[in-house]
Amino acid sequence: MWPIRERRLGQRLERELAGWAVTLHSRFPDADLECRPIDHLVVSPAGVWVIFADHRIGRLTHATAAASVAARHRDLTQCAAACRAVLSSIGFDWLDVQLASCPTNARGVGRRLLRIDDVWVAQPGALTSLVAQPGPLFPLDVATVAAELSRRFPAAH
Repeated sequence: MWPIRERRLGQRLERELAGWAVTLHSRFPDADLECRPIDHLVVSPAGVWVIFADHRIGRLTHATAAASVAARHRDLTQCAAACRAVLSSIGFDWLDVQLASCPTNARGVGRRLLRIDDVWVAQPGALTSLVAQPGPLFPLDVATVAAELSRRFPAAH
């Protein structure tokens, strides 16, 4: 059941960000990058987004969101560091890498944007509105960054 929800999240990200951002799904880092697999990588004019699907059933409160972020914080920051290393290798070391946790089946706090430490917690609609903000990247830059991230974080087979 969890892969279905993750796939639906990916489809929604693609649909709502079409023409605005490049979405990459189920990405595994190259051998020289240390981080866990990434559910979704999104490159938009606002920067790079590392998005993990948080498969949660029931009510999401601020406390449960904070506990979930705390449990994954080390993994999330390692993924952000790996993305920054790739960006640095192509001259985009100044570009923001944002972290997000997206509850796929929760009610409550997740209906609005929530920031816990350096991680955004939001359901898909709120998350896509955040990712779709204007930013420093031009469309050619988005394509360049997405191509390199796709190469260094190949898709799962």
